[in-house]
Amino acid sequence: MTAYLSVLKWRRCFLPTALLLALLFMFSVSNVCAQSPAAKKILVFNSYHQAYKWSDDVMSGIVSVLGAGASSGNLQIEYMDAQRIADSGYLKKLSEIYSYKFRDKKFDVIIASDDPAFTFLLKHRHKLFPDTPIVFCGVNYFVESMLNGHKNITGVVEAQDIKATIELALKLHPRTREIYVVNDNTITGQAIAKDLNKVAPLFKNKVAFVPLSGLSMEQIQKKVALLPTDSLILYLIFFEDSTGNKFAYNEGISQIATHSRVPIYGVWDFSLGYGIVGGMLTSGFYQGETAAKQALRITGGETVSTIPVVKQGSNRYMFDSTLLKQFKIKFSDLPADSIIINESDAGRKQVLVLNSYHHGMSWADGVNSGISSVLGRNDKIDLHFEFMDTKRNAGPEYIQKLTQLYRYKFRGKKFDLVIVSDDDAYNLSRKNHSDLFPNVPIVFCGVNFFQPEDLKNDNLITGVVEAVDIRKNLEIALKLHPGIQKIVVINDLTVTGRANRKLIDGVLKDFHSVEFEFLDDINMSELEERVSHLPSDNLILLLSFNRDKSNNVFSYEESIRRVAAKARVPIYGVWDFYLGSGIVGGMLTNGFSQGEMAAKLGLRVLDGEKPDKIPVVQTSPNRYMFDYHYLNQFGVETNKLPGQSEIINRPNIFLEKYGKTAAILLSVIAVIACYILYRRKKSRDLLTLMEATDPLTGVLNRRAGLAYLKQLIKSANVMNTNVVVCFVDLDSLKFVNDTYGHLEGDRYLREASQILQQKTRKGDLLCRYGGDEFLMAISNCTLGQAERLWGKVEESATAFNLGGEAQFTISMSRGFVEYNPALQFSILELVEMADAEMYKFKQKRKAENSIPK
Repeated sequence: MTAYLSVLKWRRCFLPTALLLALLFMFSVSNVCAQSPAAKKILVFNSYHQAYKWSDDVMSGIVSVLGAGASSGNLQIEYMDAQRIADSGYLKKLSEIYSYKFRDKKFDVIIASDDPAFTFLLKHRHKLFPDTPIVFCGVNYFVESMLNGHKNITGVVEAQDIKATIELALKLHPRTREIYVVNDNTITGQAIAKDLNKVAPLFKNKVAFVPLSGLSMEQIQKKVALLPTDSLILYLIFFEDSTGNKFAYNEGISQIATHSRVPIYGVWDFSLGYGIVGGMLTSGFYQGETAAKQALRITGGETVSTIPVVKQGSNRYMFDSTLLKQFKIKFSDLPADSIIINESDAGRKQVLVLNSYHHGMSWADGVNSGISSVLGRNDKIDLHFEFMDTKRNAGPEYIQKLTQLYRYKFRGKKFDLVIVSDDDAYNLSRKNHSDLFPNVPIVFCGVNFFQPEDLKNDNLITGVVEAVDIRKNLEIALKLHPGIQKIVVINDLTVTGRANRKLIDGVLKDFHSVEFEFLDDINMSELEERVSHLPSDNLILLLSFNRDKSNNVFSYEESIRRVAAKARVPIYGVWDFYLGSGIVGGMLTNGFSQGEMAAKLGLRVLDGEKPDKIPVVQTSPNRYMFDYHYLNQFGVETNKLPGQSEIINRPNIFLEKYGKTAAILLSVIAVIACYILYRRKKSRDLLTLMEATDPLTGVLNRRAGLAYLKQLIKSANVMNTNVVVCFVDLDSLKFVNDTYGHLEGDRYLREASQILQQKTRKGDLLCRYGGDEFLMAISNCTLGQAERLWGKVEESATAFNLGGEAQFTISMSRGFVEYNPALQFSILELVEMADAEMYKFKQKRKAENSIPK
């Protein structure tokens, strides 16, 4: 059964069963964790330098597989810098340095990026890394003979597909008579020219190729400005013109595209977004991604010899939506698996929320709830949430990897606004604004260490500062506990702690009537001991205690929990994530208000206001918040709280008045109600199960299937993963019904659906769409993986047919379409596209006479 049916069944289980399973799961997980093997060590050997676009894209692909949180101890990156210097003397020195640098280091696998690193390792691997498996990527002119005398080497070849790009360009522009070729005379350019010369004869009766060679940039610009409308430009590479002027990867194409009156197609993805319409593009990201997946197969125990070199399939059809529209190219004319950048839903604003921390952290969830309370209600705004997870993964190397990943991930997204939450996201987006989010306004919130000069050279940023109000916390604590003689301040010596100390030192002079004691340079165990013996005329102000004297690290939740468990006096705090865990309350900085205020500023920006005309809110939107449980414990009456105070854990007024008697009465009523609801629910679940299921085949029916497909697509949008939709048609069902009768036709449907069901994974969709049609949806899947899965379906059908158990022969036609979050198709559009692909498949098989009667 699919996950949809499984959920319905699970809801019918008794609570004790669920508890037992939960305990067994916890036990099994603890055992698995205890027995997990040591992390594998991977070295990435990069030919070029950091910040070189191709190299960064390769690294982004590697990081997307290995994870941005891969620790520096398990993932090491080495840059050879061989683009800027690569003479024999330099390479000899590198060999000597690496012999010393890696003399005591062992790696489980090495990923070699691009030709210089690959050839260097072939020459020196026996001395530097004997017997270490190597996975290469970005290697241009690979031949099998390169591996003669070597073992434990595989990888992915970088092969630009000029032919596929030209074929597609001519299909989209059938009236084209001439293709003007832009290519430089560097060594790489000369090699690419040879590749073009090999494929050009294939088009000799369709189009003429005109090289724009031996020209300066200025001359090329003048030429392309006058090209006839029945021509195209094929842009290969252009790093240097005839006069010796050098151009970065984006400069050459940008300067040519601004003057061109005709479409430009290319073969490398680093030109996309800077002037080319698109093409079959070689991608550094997919090179790195493919190589990293091969590396994981090796570290997982697979023998290198069983992993073939990937020579095709790592390129992608990619296009720029802006230029597709400019040249009036229909999206429907593009290949089905195309990636489109700069595309957004017309009339809807796209807002990215970049969180410093992780989903599930109370502060981050509060910020996101505040943002959603304002922007989530607007049906013309789409929210996209991204989590950096820096609370659990700190350090500059991690931030560097994230930046590389975002550079690739966001380049295909056209946002109208970016909201960043907390200092790490603020700093990353501010420092990389023009690179990650060019010309996109940014609104920040939750930023502690804001300096006005940060925005001196950026007029597209505004936001809300997170500032704690220690003065008002002290005032309300002393008002509610008038007999207090001493306030014990718990605060660590981290960067946050030192900032807190400056704030409290600034207000101490106004509180002469009370003594202050600071507990900062202290171990957690000692702190617990100290607070457990505080006299009743003391009070605790907890600022932050995330690291103790011995450098033990504690989360905010753990520190308040441990302090509150030992303390017998009131505790006040300054952040709302302490509320409900041990503090009485206070004037609290809360994530919801931060997010809410930032979203309101964001609305003003989306409505057309300039960010630099919206002053940064430096008075943090804090509020009085209290926990009823601790107010009651320390005898504080609620009528003494400031007006507009928010109180959590307040009991029901009825319970508060009638106490235990009411509690017992309500408990009895609750037991009776639960029993009645259980009986009703059991019947309702059975009815729901019947309503969702096709009675003949036992799989989901059309209505339930489309509902579940909608959930899969929604999940894909959130997780930024792909879904392959497959439309299946049973061949010759009418022939079976007419020849053998409807009972055999029904059996045909059941047997075929059983085969399909056996080959789908848990969580995937299979439903009977109607008559002889089925609909499948496979989450987190590519077209290639779906094709392989279908191969297994056909194997099972063949095995059934060979068994001779039925008079009919099972034969199915299928059509695949891949849903990518970047391509916002509706559910019905996806089904129609898959149906169209199925029809093409069926027609092809009919032409081949491979469909049985």
